[in-house]
Amino acid sequence: MQNTEKIQDIHERIYQFIIRILKLVKQLPKTPENIIIITQITRSATSMGANDQEADGTDSRKDFIAKYAIVRKEGKETNYSTSGILH
Repeated sequence: MQNTEKIQDIHERIYQFIIRILKLVKQLPKTPENIIIITQITRSATSMGANDQEADGTDSRKDFIAKYAIVRKEGKETNYSTSGILH
């Protein structure tokens, strides 16, 4: 039961992270420079959610690991992209 709770927890954590990112980008001024950043952040964050859901439906451990590797990469990209606007 504990493993199921952890799996559900990671899905919820990813979802909440995406929601926070989307709220953040909504608050940014729509300058030409920011539009590029907003688009990139939105794509990388929502890709995390899509790949998380795909991983949840995989048939093999190998595919699951591959999908979560993408989730991790997209998370790093989102973090990097937001670091410039948050500091």
